[in-house]
Formats: sequence, C-alpha cells, structure tokens
Amino acid sequence: MQSSDGKTLAFPALQMQCPQKTCLVSVTNANGTSNPVAFNLTHRPAKKTRKGPPTVKILTPNGGERFVYGKDKINITWSGGRNSVVLYVKQRVGQPHNEQNDFDYGINWYGYIIAKDLSPSGSFEWDGKICNWLDMNDCKQVYPGFQKILALSEDKPNEQLTYETLWDLDHNNWDESDNPFIIVTPATISSLEVSSPNGEEKWLQEKNEYAWSWVDAGTTAPFDWKANGFASNGYTYPYYSWASGQVYSINLLKAGKFYRTMFSGLMLEYSNWNVHLNYFTFPYYVKNASDYTVEVVFHGPNGDVKDASNNIFTIGIVPGVVAVRGAMIDQFSRSPSQMPDGYHYWGGGQIHPGTRKDGTKLHPIPGSFWTGVFAFGMGTDDSSLATQKALYSSYYHI
Repeated sequence: MQSSDGKTLAFPALQMQCPQKTCLVSVTNANGTSNPVAFNLTHRPAKKTRKGPPTVKILTPNGGERFVYGKDKINITWSGGRNSVVLYVKQRVGQPHNEQNDFDYGINWYGYIIAKDLSPSGSFEWDGKICNWLDMNDCKQVYPGFQKILALSEDKPNEQLTYETLWDLDHNNWDESDNPFIIVTPATISSLEVSSPNGEEKWLQEKNEYAWSWVDAGTTAPFDWKANGFASNGYTYPYYSWASGQVYSINLLKAGKFYRTMFSGLMLEYSNWNVHLNYFTFPYYVKNASDYTVEVVFHGPNGDVKDASNNIFTIGIVPGVVAVRGAMIDQFSRSPSQMPDGYHYWGGGQIHPGTRKDGTKLHPIPGSFWTGVFAFGMGTDDSSLATQKALYSSYYHI
C-alpha cells in the first residue's frame, strides 16, 4: 500500500481473523522510517438491502423504557415476518465501550433466547426468562441492565432457523430495538458521592506500544465513589448469595456536557459496602483535553441517583510521562523482589501520585494487571512523583 500524498493512507477493511469481534491491527512503514501505528478494528458486516420476504420489525420495546426486575412483564411486539419469528435479548455486559459507543460491543449472545416459533406480526409477554437455544429447558432470569430485543425470521419458505442463522451474512430478515431499554433492580442506593476523579488528576490514554502484545501504557484510572443503601437494593446475584447488584453507568463529561459513556451494566457489590472501585485504562480515542469531569449514575425504579466530579481533570495533555515499575512482595516468601518483565497474575498494588493544590491527596493509581507498570501524567520537573515507590503483591508471577 502507498500513500498518495505522503501524509495519509487509505485502505479497504481487512479480512478479519476474528469474526464478530474486535481485533488489534498494526500498520508499519516498510522502510522503517516511522513508528508503528496500532488501532482496533471491529468486524461488523454491513447490512444488506432487504428484498423479497416480508421483513420483521421490532415495535416495542424500542429504547428508553424502564422495567423493574422481578416485577414488570415486558410486552414485546413486532410486525412482519414470514412463517415464524424467534426473539432474542442482547445484553450489554459492561465492558468499556468502543469509539462509537456502539451497543454491540460487549454483548453476550449465547443461550439468550426468549421465545421461538412465534407468529408474524404478533406480541409476546416476556417475564424475563432466557433459555438455551438447543432445548429451551436450560433457562434462567435475565440479569438487570441495558438490553435490546432482536427478532429473526426466515428469508425464504421452509427455511430452518438455527443459532448459526444469527451469523449468516446472507440472512437479512431480522431487526432489533433501535435503542437500549433498561431493567433495573427493585430498589437502588439512597445517596452517592464521586470522590475520584475530583480535580487536578492527569491521566493518560491507553496506547499499545507493541502491536499484538500486552505491553500497554496508560493510566488505570480509579473511578471511586461512596454509595449508601446497598443493603436494601432488592436484588441478589443468583450464583453468589453474598453479592447484591445495582445497574449503573460511568459517563465522561467534557466542559460540563455529556461526551461518552465509559461503562454501563450490572455492578455486583457486598450488601454492606458503601465504597466501590472500578479500574479502567482510559481508551485511546478519548480526546486530549483539560476540561473533563466524570458522572456516576445508579439507575433505579423511580429514577436515577447520580453525582459528578466537583472539579475538572486532564486526559492526555501532559508535559511528561512517568511509568513506574513497582517493587513486589511475594505472598509466600514475604520477600521483596523487582517486578519481573512479563506477565503476573492475581496482583494488586497502587502508587500515590501526590496531592492537589488544596492539600488533599489524589486517589492512588493501581498498576497494570499484566505488566505491573503504574502510568500517570505529570510535569517532568515534579521529582516527588518520579521517586515514588510502589508496593506490589502477587500470588503468581513468571
């Protein structure tokens, strides 16, 4: 491939090696005169023009509705279809969103069928039960969180609809909710206070320095808040009786206005905790700016409980970068050692990046789970940060 102007390079989408997923792509100058560029490319085949058979279309729920887990039944309606209709639910599983905030990123499909052998242009009262496609007997209740309904029908007479039909690129008689709706827990928290980021933080975007590797740079950003009222939330995670759940979102605001959602889904929490930490590396596509705040939202049956940072913080624009590899204390021998190059597992640790101008401490920053590197932005003349020591605990390392 060659650049027409020596500055930009345009090329068609690559043949993907990871169908229906997001892959890391590397572009390198063959002459070796520039640094390699790495980016994510998501494989989502373009929808083909519908033709021929009656098309199925989801009418309700179609986005913005709010239902209470274990209480409300959801009336699913659709129009069209050929011989029969199958209904699925798509669930957002809570991973950080891709650049377009696309709902399809982080969707769990397997086994999430609602009903099959339904008539065209009909309705179905859904009680929240989702089943395995193969026998419709392996069923459970859908988790609270953000959802979409997908309806699937035949392209041609006597076609048999199977699980594989979902991924058949030539199959086109389907539709999904235009926007997500939400299933919330019967009760939510009573109060919320965001404590990090809360002003003067300098965080870096993620950047994969070497394509197809786990060597990353970027701040593992500590979103921290204090919440009260978990004990009365009314929902218990089915596999862990000690864990209650809440539906929540982390929104990034720029100049006080919504910029993008960083995370949303079901959070598991001990019933008596009132502090929760979520660690994410800021994505590379977040713009460099010094006017960011964070809004944390807990979604409840009667509305939302939310709070935002009191002061702005910076992403990306920093006069220098510090990446500290922490010391490690082995949990078995209790002896300190230098953090090894390569992977380590079940690690935990943090570094304290200093204080704000008013004397309050900035929130400790955890290290990368895979590399043990603590990355954060700073002025290169700030020696107090460059000399920080970090303790790191690890059960297993190589």
